[in-house]
Amino acid sequence: MIPVIKAVGDKIDLIAYQGHNTGGSNNRGIMYDAYAYYAAQYGFVVAAGVHYPPEPWGPFYDYTHENVAMLSEHIYSHPEREERNDGIMIWQLLLEGSDSSGYSYLNTASKVLNGMPVGTAVSQANIFSLEPYSGVVAGCEGGAGGIATLCDIAVYNPANQYPNPGTQVVHNCQIWQNKWYINPNEIPGENDGWEKVGDCTEGEGCS
Repeated sequence: MIPVIKAVGDKIDLIAYQGHNTGGSNNRGIMYDAYAYYAAQYGFVVAAGVHYPPEPWGPFYDYTHENVAMLSEHIYSHPEREERNDGIMIWQLLLEGSDSSGYSYLNTASKVLNGMPVGTAVSQANIFSLEPYSGVVAGCEGGAGGIATLCDIAVYNPANQYPNPGTQVVHNCQIWQNKWYINPNEIPGENDGWEKVGDCTEGEGCS
């Protein structure tokens, strides 16, 4: 990765590396330190990779709540990476067993990366909520998962494709349904692939 970083490091926002494929060393902070060295020079953020469940191939390094917490503490306290929002990337996100899961690993890492002592975070590894996300992305209004909605229907997004016929969207105070595969920028009212199926009185200028 060094030639890539030196060539385009100032254009990189985030490197999330697969730390679980870096060998059997017990010191998983070494790989993070290597990326952090270049991150400090070029300004990108680093996410250290951990793995759940244990790897089915060699060198059979097993992550645990304890060593995930220790790696997170190493990242949190790195003297050259303060307030850079470096963190943990996990492969893969599974929920199984009563003592650990991909969720519990991320929960442990999150607590330590936010300043909780390692021992406390490990003891609270399995204390987390599985409620679905119900927020929105900044700049969007209404709707779960960041999708803007009006009249409980997704607002048309010209950047999206709509591959499934029968998909409804709201555009210009009207409800449209696609008759076939719709490509980006094939706008309702301007493209024969959409048919009007109703009106929506919600939104600016609609009544």
